[in-house]
Amino acid sequence: MVVLEQLGFMLVFLAVGAVASGVGLLTAGRTETLTAVAFYVALPALVFASTFDRALGELVSPALLVGLWAVLGVTAIAGWVVHRHRASDARRSVAIVQSYHGNMGFLGLPLVAVTLGGEAAAIASVVLGLGTLTHIPVTVLTLVRINDSDASLAGELRALATNPVLVSLAAGIAASVGGVAVPSPAVTGLDAISTLALPLALVCVGAKLDAELSLSRLRPTTGVVLLKVVSPSSCSASPPPSPRTSTPANSAATRPSPR
Repeated sequence: MVVLEQLGFMLVFLAVGAVASGVGLLTAGRTETLTAVAFYVALPALVFASTFDRALGELVSPALLVGLWAVLGVTAIAGWVVHRHRASDARRSVAIVQSYHGNMGFLGLPLVAVTLGGEAAAIASVVLGLGTLTHIPVTVLTLVRINDSDASLAGELRALATNPVLVSLAAGIAASVGGVAVPSPAVTGLDAISTLALPLALVCVGAKLDAELSLSRLRPTTGVVLLKVVSPSSCSASPPPSPRTSTPANSAATRPSPR
């Protein structure tokens, strides 16, 4: 019943975005503004609020790191195998990149927070940060290698320094390690702002839905989506841990992914 309620909640906001866009209330400019508020305000608030009061050992573990990079690596390889015969270099490179480049931040983290709670959201915040740091160099190298184009990896890495998700994650971990006491009014405000992350993201996604997707575009899109779903799910399947093994919420690593 709870799952159905959450699904209904998400469908309502998607429908609101689609209808608002259809009647001209959510123009392209307004949608971009809402997207910016979600990405630069609500999402960082969620990341910081989820991590600042948790011990570092609760957030990061060797199993989490290995699991995350294994999932990304296997999915990237599967994407290359499936899409390697595409005639167009541009289409092949984009299909490969989109196969592993999930929306862990804009939708993924808010979904984890709403469905699994604060502990999972804290670990998912770390997954989001590590995923972002991994995606950038792999994506740039993939696009450059396949398209023989010029791209500055150093420039992309410098841009990460101002990424709001990474900045808020670093601040949250620093507050946790340093034992910084965040005032209660600030925590209350951050919690209130963070609750806007999922509704805003869903409205923006709904506003950008394409109802006239052609068959020629649907086929490659279907292949990319299947890789996103099947490959991470297969990688995450493992035997139950022994009683002496700690069990961080590794499922957060398989959730879809910033923008």
